[in-house]
Amino acid sequence: MERLRGGYARARPWIPLVAGAVVFLAVSLAVGVTEIERASKGPAFRVSATCLRLNATVRQELGVVTNFGFTVTGPVVQNADGTGIAKLDFSAHGSWRSGHVHIKAVERHRRWYLIGPAELFVSGVRAPFHVIPDQLNLVRGPAQDRYTVRCGPQTSTTTFPRG
Repeated sequence: MERLRGGYARARPWIPLVAGAVVFLAVSLAVGVTEIERASKGPAFRVSATCLRLNATVRQELGVVTNFGFTVTGPVVQNADGTGIAKLDFSAHGSWRSGHVHIKAVERHRRWYLIGPAELFVSGVRAPFHVIPDQLNLVRGPAQDRYTVRCGPQTSTTTFPRG
């Protein structure tokens, strides 16, 4: 018993230092994870996420999209002249199901547009759903970003008869 008291007496000065180090590591981890999450979700992801939230096919298959996965993977190239391309993979969680999304976006004149149909893989369903971007044009981007949200190309697919 005396031996335990002696060991505790020698270790007692180290207890606040160890506790402080543990608190410091926990706070550093929380800040680091938050920064990584914020940095990985750039303007191409924000445009993709906004368009997926508003898409009828996604709502039908997942329900109301409540959030997206922690990580976003895929190459993103953003050039100084306002052009770029992104091929993103991320998870989407809806009110009643979850899925995985493969989506492509292109940047022209500092504005991101979705190109081609996105693929939505839903658990329990064999074939992926091809999500065609709706013709939406929201003037201001999410998080008061300077990019304009474009969920579809600006070309019209409507044909008019010649008069």
